[in-house]
Amino acid sequence: ENAESEERVIKFISFPPVELTKAQEEAEPEYVLKETEEEMPDEIELVLPPGPVGIVVEGTPPTITKISHSSPLVGTGVVTGMIVDTLTLGDGTTLSKMGADELKAALRENVESEERVIKFISLAPVKLTKVQEEGEEELEYVLMP
Repeated sequence: ENAESEERVIKFISFPPVELTKAQEEAEPEYVLKETEEEMPDEIELVLPPGPVGIVVEGTPPTITKISHSSPLVGTGVVTGMIVDTLTLGDGTTLSKMGADELKAALRENVESEERVIKFISLAPVKLTKVQEEGEEELEYVLMP
């Protein structure tokens, strides 16, 4: 019955454009996969400042897959693909042979500590050194993947 009425009024109003954002996107740091032409260092040991580390790690052992632009690791030589070997906490406890979930939990529980020491290593092939005994022939070892 309203469709046939001649007394219908339509009112148009104008709102200024509004940019919509998602709150979750604002809270998530921006990550970068750092591609490097430099050789990955064999190992790097660093004292972590209080606060988040700003990395994404996956697997066992924990492998860095992403580094935040705001990470305190930027500029230290740490690159994606490196592995977290050990984490020493402020109380002297050293964690090793851990998975990504264990590492994340330990970092979260100790986020405000000023005494966290983390050691990153590379799994790039490393030449083994064998000490030659007196009178022993020199041998060469080749490791196959």
